[in-house]
Amino acid sequence: LAAGATLLGAVGHLANLGQFVEIGQGHAHQKEQMAWAKRAYCLDSRALRIDLLNAVKEDVRDHHQTYAGRIDTLLLVHTLLLTFALATLQYSDMFVPTSGCTDCEEFVHPLVVFVWVYSVAGILIFPFWSMVMLIWSKLQLDRWLESSLGRLNVELR
Repeated sequence: LAAGATLLGAVGHLANLGQFVEIGQGHAHQKEQMAWAKRAYCLDSRALRIDLLNAVKEDVRDHHQTYAGRIDTLLLVHTLLLTFALATLQYSDMFVPTSGCTDCEEFVHPLVVFVWVYSVAGILIFPFWSMVMLIWSKLQLDRWLESSLGRLNVELR
């Protein structure tokens, strides 16, 4: 009977030892699950960051395309204005006064000649200057796009 009690006590201790081993296994599995959860969280946060930066890059490109389209439209308009100005200059010979005409309208009202000369000069200079400034603006816009996308590419790495 004493041997049976000792044997039952040993089996009880073995059962407690089995519980300790089970607790140890559970602890190891929990650590592994936490490590995998941490990896998944890091990957998810990195994927979210990449998605956000890609969306920002697309927005920057869309803004660039919008403003570049506006500049292109204005450049086309001012090119047409310069063409019409050159055509006006080509056919303006008859409006320039001659020195031999004393009863001409230009001789009677010299202000008309000044207004004509300054208006022709204006329609030649303003479209040309606008085209130069629009080309400069387009170059600045392209430089802005390159620098913005460069900074975003650095952030993506």
